Amino acid sequence: MATVLDVSIEDLQYDFDMQASDSIKHPRNYARNFLEYCCFRALAQVSQVAGYLADKSLRRLTFDMMLAWEVPSSSSQLTVKVDVDSTVSLEAFSRIAPAIPTIADVVTSSNLFDVLSSTTGGRLPFPVYDKYLAGLDRSPSVL
Repeated sequence: MATVLDVSIEDLQYDFDMQASDSIKHPRNYARNFLEYCCFRALAQVSQVAGYLADKSLRRLTFDMMLAWEVPSSSSQLTVKVDVDSTVSLEAFSRIAPAIPTIADVVTSSNLFDVLSSTTGGRLPFPVYDKYLAGLDRSPSVL
């Protein structure tokens, strides 16, 4: 995300530490909150570019953001295996996807997730997510 924003990680962390309230910077949730901050800044910037949903690398980036949101701490017992079999939860989708209103909104994100993950056991795989975003890209009324 630092690359997308053309800012160093140190600068992003400094900005976060200066702007965030103390409750947001609590050590227990620091990694996830810092990750959200970086994701939201990057998504706000990339969604300003015309045709951003056509960029498969951006679609993958948004999915990877959800994966990282689920396990934000490097000290976590869990590991994120980013591969074709990776899936995300409702919680991760509902937190990250609405950062780009074209993809989802806060009110309907859980219903949208249920539809997208209905055939995959309540977890959203990248191929389904990617197909959804590609469909949005082809729909002129959405953009």
